[in-house]
Parts: sequence; structure tokens; C-alpha cells
Amino acid sequence: MQRQRGMTMVELMVALLLGLVTTYFISQVFAIAEGQKRTATFGSDAQVNGAVALDTLRQQIMSAGYGVVSAPSVLGCPITGHYGTSGSTSAAPAMVLAPVIITPGASASAPSDTIRVLTSTKASFSAPVKTTATHTSTDAYPSFVILDGSSHGVKVDDTILAVPADWSATNKCLLLTVTEDTSVPDTTLSRTRIPHVAAPSASSWNAAPSSDWPAAGFPQNSLLLNFGNPRSMDFSVSGDTFQVVTWTQQGIGGVESLNSGIVLLKALYGRDTDGNGTVDVYDTTTPTDNAGWRNVLSVRFVIVARSGQREKDEVTTTQPTWNAAGSAAVTYDAYPGASTTCAANAATCDLPLPISQLNDWKHYRYKVFDTAVQVRNLMWNVEE
Repeated sequence: MQRQRGMTMVELMVALLLGLVTTYFISQVFAIAEGQKRTATFGSDAQVNGAVALDTLRQQIMSAGYGVVSAPSVLGCPITGHYGTSGSTSAAPAMVLAPVIITPGASASAPSDTIRVLTSTKASFSAPVKTTATHTSTDAYPSFVILDGSSHGVKVDDTILAVPADWSATNKCLLLTVTEDTSVPDTTLSRTRIPHVAAPSASSWNAAPSSDWPAAGFPQNSLLLNFGNPRSMDFSVSGDTFQVVTWTQQGIGGVESLNSGIVLLKALYGRDTDGNGTVDVYDTTTPTDNAGWRNVLSVRFVIVARSGQREKDEVTTTQPTWNAAGSAAVTYDAYPGASTTCAANAATCDLPLPISQLNDWKHYRYKVFDTAVQVRNLMWNVEE
């Protein structure tokens, strides 16, 4: 009878305790495994997002200046022009003829730079054309006089940039659209013309208003560059998103989100200041004249990606760094009023994360991607 009376209360409690302990350890194993899985998964996402963003910007910088920097003497010329009909005429955005322009971040809460890439979508190449006579906004015929046979590659509806021989901040380069030959009378057989749109029309750069023109017009030996279809792209970071705003001659498009998880973008000009063909200075000093733009040989930039997984413990104790200096000293603007100088051969340079915008930033993991890209379309045109 004693053998058939069942479990005692003590035995039942011991069994429950063993079951709870076993369940606890099993749940801990699952929790740790799931945490490691999530860390690895989100870490992989950060790696992919950072690598894709890096490659996207790298490819655009490699093509920067294509079709628009074929004449080095024009680099730095301010661009003007009006597009469209009189009822919807839109001016070109404020820009200069330069393949890449770096704008430092605005503040400590928005330290990421903006990189503007100017290029052309024209499939074929056209050499610069020189004018052989003065052309003003009051001429009877809206066309540039050039040497016969020198307009190869220029076709109707192409966008050309007319560059005064003495361009300056007031004598600006003018965007115009090539139009059909209107049978302009020309008694000199050794000359020909490139006609352009004069009055506002629905889809062209036109010669109005006359205030776009240099005061003395375009004198002899002015240059005509065939832009084909110009395009300007502004790459930047907003919050944790890598984005781009594209301008074409039809207008400025909306913001296009490219990659998530990107929290910082910083960039440097690689400049050859002694003329030996080698970069000896990295900085964010945007050139202000033609000589300065000729010295820009490359662009170095860094992208910081953040994992989407918030860790329970603080896994990042200090802000990320990058080896920006190399063999040359570096100065870059973390944001206005907060320049950072890295000595030559410095191991690392500080990167200013927008900490105020990143809640619990120490509980996330970060990955730094950096590279240097040659502005090859500028380098290929070092001589005229």
C-alpha cells in the first residue's frame, strides 16, 4: 500500500524546480542565439547598404564631368540660362562648370556633406568649337559663326554652353538649345553657323532674357561646348537615409531615397598643388578660380552605415574614425566652425556623427566605408 500512494509534495516541488531551471536555460540559449542572429542579420544589412551606397557614389564621381569639361580653360565659369516658355520660364540653378562640388555639412546635428556631380547624358562626344565672329543678343540672326566643318557631333536639340573668351563672375556661360538651320544668309563660304533658339519655347534653353548675355556678347574665339543633355545630381544624407536630388533641364526632381541605414557622408577634394600630377593635399576648400579647379584630381569620401539592431549593452563607446590623411595632411569641415585637422600620416581622423539625431547611438554598431576616386574626365583634359 505504501508503494502505491504516489509522489510526495517534496518530490513534486523538486520536479517543478528542475523543469523551471531547464526551461530558463533553454530560453536563455534561444534568446542569445536569436540576439546573435539578429545582430548578424542587421550587421549584414549595414554592410550591404554601405557597400551599395559607396559603389553608387563612386560610379557617379567616375563619370563626373563627362561631356562638360572638355575645355579645361572653362572650369569654374558660372552658368546661367532660362528654359521653357515665357509663361513657365525657369532659370538654371546657381552652379559653376565643375565636375564635382563638395558642400560641408550645415551644423553639428547635420554634419553630412553634399556632393554635387555634374555630367552629360549625351551618348556621343563633341569637341569644343570656337567662334569666328562676335555674337550679341541683338544680332539679326540667332546663331554663332564658326569655322566650316568644326561642328561635328553637334545636332538639333543638343544643349550647348556658350563661353565668353573673357568669362568672369559677370560674363557668365550661357545655356542654349541648338535649333534647325533657318537659312541664315552667309556670303562667306569658309564659314558656317550653329543656330540656337532665340525666343522662349516649351522645351529649350533660349536667348531670353537678354540679361543672361554678357554685356559685350560673345566675342571672337568664344567657346561652344556641347552638353547634349546636362544633369546635376546632389548626393546627401538625411537622418539615416542616403538620398539624391537630380536636376535636368526639365527641372529639379524630387528626393530619391537610395539606401537606408546611412548616417554620415564626408568628402574631400584631392588636389595637386605643386603640379607634379600627384595629390598632395586633401581638404574641403572649394576652388574659386580656373587654376584651382585644374588642380582637383580626385575625391575622397567616407560613408558610415549603422546597423538597425539596438543592442542591450553599449557596443560603441567612441565615434567612428577614418584614415583620411594618408601621406598628406588633411583639413576638413566637420561642420561650419568646427574644422578638423589631421596630421600627415595620421592613423585616424575623427568623424562627427549627428549624435543629437541618433537616439542611444552607443547601443548600435557602425561600419565605415571609404575610398578615393579619380575625376578621370578632368584628368584626361589637362591640356588644350
